[in-house]
Amino acid sequence: MFSQQFWSQHSLRLVIVLIVTLIPVALIYNAASSEAQSVQQQEQIYLALGDSLTTGYEAPQNNDGEPGYPHFLYEALKERKPDLQFHLLGRNGETSESMISGGQLDEAVAFIQEQSQQGTLVSPITLDIGGNDMVAVLLQEADSATTRTSFRANLSHILDQLIAAMSPNGERQGELIIMSYYNPYPGVKPPFYPIDTDTELALFNAIILEEAAKRGIKVAAVFEAFEGKQAEYVYADFSRYPDLSALDYHPRKAGHLAIKDAFLQLLTDEPGTATPTKQTPTSETPISETPTRETPPTNYLWLPYVLVAPGQE
Repeated sequence: MFSQQFWSQHSLRLVIVLIVTLIPVALIYNAASSEAQSVQQQEQIYLALGDSLTTGYEAPQNNDGEPGYPHFLYEALKERKPDLQFHLLGRNGETSESMISGGQLDEAVAFIQEQSQQGTLVSPITLDIGGNDMVAVLLQEADSATTRTSFRANLSHILDQLIAAMSPNGERQGELIIMSYYNPYPGVKPPFYPIDTDTELALFNAIILEEAAKRGIKVAAVFEAFEGKQAEYVYADFSRYPDLSALDYHPRKAGHLAIKDAFLQLLTDEPGTATPTKQTPTSETPISETPTRETPPTNYLWLPYVLVAPGQE
């Protein structure tokens, strides 16, 4: 039979094998645990970019003193992550052109990079831009085709710069979400007004959806959230129609809360998923480049958010 010396040597080898096998496993487990704890404890900042929707501005006669939707979104996100911080760079009157030339984009890029170097994650980043570009067309202050061309180029540049700043090691870190826009003047069209606002809005929103899809960016469905609810969500008072320049197109508090919910819905979903919108392009030809269908003029009388046929007023 085997000697005591054999069993002693065999047991020693077994102990050595177990030690050699288990030590790497323990080290890997501890490293993974430490990494997970580090990610969980990583400081995080919500960054809000865009136009007056971020600041809560409205025309002086409608000033309710309430903040913009990012404030409400931040409060909702803090319920999940109490130590989340907030940084607002949005500016009143910002267009896609002024966001580039006026410094907001550069400031945002510098902020994201600086925080990343300090180990802080800037996420989520919400962006609303293009509303003032679109309004200039609706108010007949700018040509539609020319404005849409420049808007697409500007939006592409803005998104690419933000993504680059979010990808210090070549891999995007954090969440960037843009929004579609609501129509503050729904149903306004010829022959009572030279511009078909519904058609123009769809063309601008299509650009947002197309450029976002190219980059895997989610789009908050604000257009759908406001559809049919403009009277409740927007300050526009059509008693001064057809002078659209006198109508405040900014949201009421209820509108800002609806925008907050549209963003929050995407931040609730699993990463990489997005809520589809009715205006999502489905054909090979982008919606924004598809010729619009002419609608025969209908003799309607415009009342606040209601189209009433003559004789039924």
